[in-house]
Amino acid sequence: MKEEPVDESKLGLVARFKLMYKQYWYVLIPVHWATSAVWYGSFFIAAKKLFIIMNSFHSGVEIVPMLEAMGVTSDKILSVLKDSNAGYYAIAYAMYKLATPARYTVTLAGTTYSINYLKKRGYIKPVPSKEQLRTIYEDKREEMRGKRDELMDKLEERRGELRDKFEERREELRDMIEERRSEMHEKRNELTKRLQSGTKEMKNKIAERSDEIKEKLEQNSHNLQQSLESSSSKFKRKVLDESRKIQSHVPEIGRKD
Repeated sequence: MKEEPVDESKLGLVARFKLMYKQYWYVLIPVHWATSAVWYGSFFIAAKKLFIIMNSFHSGVEIVPMLEAMGVTSDKILSVLKDSNAGYYAIAYAMYKLATPARYTVTLAGTTYSINYLKKRGYIKPVPSKEQLRTIYEDKREEMRGKRDELMDKLEERRGELRDKFEERREELRDMIEERRSEMHEKRNELTKRLQSGTKEMKNKIAERSDEIKEKLEQNSHNLQQSLESSSSKFKRKVLDESRKIQSHVPEIGRKD
């Protein structure tokens, strides 16, 4: 439901003040403070001047009796106002409150002038209406949706590229693994053949060495046997020779006896 624009000419003073505060509070507040200070200061000076003029025509005019005549009977308030400038502040504040419509009018005029001046200088921009804000919001939302869809498309495209690269890399790794496995299998077969060939050669060498050792042992055994037989025959000859010598000496011994 569209909201109709507000016709400020049909609004009251307070309503216009609230509307301008809602739209341009950052301009209205400084202007209102400045004008309020001027208003209150002017009323304070006017109150003092008024009592000076009244005393010039009729001496003995005081603030406290005037307040008592107005119905202020509190001793606490009257004691504070007596012999001080507090009475002037009170009169100035009363005049300040009575001039509220005029103050609001001046504040609105000063704020309007300040806003136009700042707009010309480019310091502030006009505040858009609710309908304009809604339109801006819808445009931004559509723009964000378009960017989101574009980003999702890019992400999906990037995901597809990464998936393809992953599959390609996986196939490369699989081929490398198969190639490496084939190389390892060939090396294992080659090593097995070498081991088998080496084992056969070692067996042949061991058999040859065993035959050589066997032949040497047999030769040594034969030589040892021959040596023993030769030594035995020599020993027997010596024994026979010694026996013959002994027998040859035995008759001679008998003869001597």
